[in-house]
Amino acid sequence: MSYKRTLVFFIVFAALAAFFYAYEVKGGKSRREAKEKAERLFSFNSEDVTKLALKKQGDTIVAEKENGAWRIREPVSAATEKGAIDRIVDALAELKYERDIGPRADLQPFGLGEPDMEVEISGPQGNLGKLLVGKSTPAGGNFYVKLSGKEPVFT
Repeated sequence: MSYKRTLVFFIVFAALAAFFYAYEVKGGKSRREAKEKAERLFSFNSEDVTKLALKKQGDTIVAEKENGAWRIREPVSAATEKGAIDRIVDALAELKYERDIGPRADLQPFGLGEPDMEVEISGPQGNLGKLLVGKSTPAGGNFYVKLSGKEPVFT
């Protein structure tokens, strides 16, 4: 085998290895992060949340953040367990949809005409989002959800 042929194979291999490294290793992380961000229902940071309101079957629970600590304001005024509301807010900030069902004119089949639960998140600049939670999916593993003011229904 000639040295020229070996050198050509080595150069082709090095070029492919450099392409793989640049595209998959370096660029793969940013593509994964962009995909994960696109699948999130909300686009806020959990540190930005100062108020959380949960409404279910006519009952409302409101928690507000004061001086870095959460406090329940409705239905009674009380302190919260340390970190409990932060865990809920973190879960909401990271909440991802599994399937985009698309815009629907009739929300009743999904239980979103009169949702089972509403979750409203606010920050210093105002409302960060409102999530409507409907019926569970037929398989029972997920729920139908919709962001208030936006068209698509998600699971």
